[in-house]
Amino acid sequence: MTRAPGSRAVRDRDYVARVRRHRTSALLPLIAGASAAYSLGSSWLESSYRKYTPWALADAARVSLACGNEYR
Repeated sequence: MTRAPGSRAVRDRDYVARVRRHRTSALLPLIAGASAAYSLGSSWLESSYRKYTPWALADAARVSLACGNEYR
């Protein structure tokens, strides 16, 4: 299970299902844009509620590439 501080636990299969809801071709550009914002001087510590940590973005991209379905 995955658990962020102050949140409820999310089972891995539920997490994968949430990522798979979105087409890979739509999700990856959003992840890339959020990731690129960090190189422009902002820090993940300054992101809203620290939702977009670098490792969370990388994992969402990994799950989308490994398990995603473009035609879902």
